[in-house]
Amino acid sequence: ACAFDAFCHSFESLMGDYQMIFSSLAKESIRLVLNHLTSAYYQESTPDKDCLAKASFLSGCVLGVEMTTHGLPIHSIGLPLSEKYKISHGQSLAWVAPYIIEFIIEKNVHSISQISRGCGIQIENEQESAIELLRLIKKMLRDTNLIKPKELVITALDIEELAQMACLSKTTTNNGILPFTKDMCKVIYQRVAEDGYESWEV
Repeated sequence: ACAFDAFCHSFESLMGDYQMIFSSLAKESIRLVLNHLTSAYYQESTPDKDCLAKASFLSGCVLGVEMTTHGLPIHSIGLPLSEKYKISHGQSLAWVAPYIIEFIIEKNVHSISQISRGCGIQIENEQESAIELLRLIKKMLRDTNLIKPKELVITALDIEELAQMACLSKTTTNNGILPFTKDMCKVIYQRVAEDGYESWEV
């Protein structure tokens, strides 16, 4: 969960400004998490854990210097889940990130394909490049069990409350990547509630 939080800091910083000064650090942080989180989860090897520590350090450098406040919808939409259900910050991000990225691919595919190519995915077509990155993220989250437990029930009233909470943040409703409306947030929380991870084709 902590490693995925680092991933999201770097990922969202690049969504906000792909040409930022420390973009190379953000891209390296993303690559390290994608390449080492699953093996660290299963094998607990020191080299893999070292790579995750480096990824977290790099994402902290990016966040500390760039202070991105206009490209963090994953954080602002994930936070209500963490507050309501008392789960870890990184886990709440994992629950919403794939569905948020799906929305962004639909409306602003260039921002995701830029990140995908910067992380080494060599696919010319923007749509296919972005979808491949999303596939890798989904696979990583499913393989490391960063999913909503079956026993946690999210009701229609919960979804309404979560969406209201998410829209209190300007990084949800007024970011430079894709402003999320209350209805869009409700769709995301509904997908989380439906345990979509199990049906993912990864």
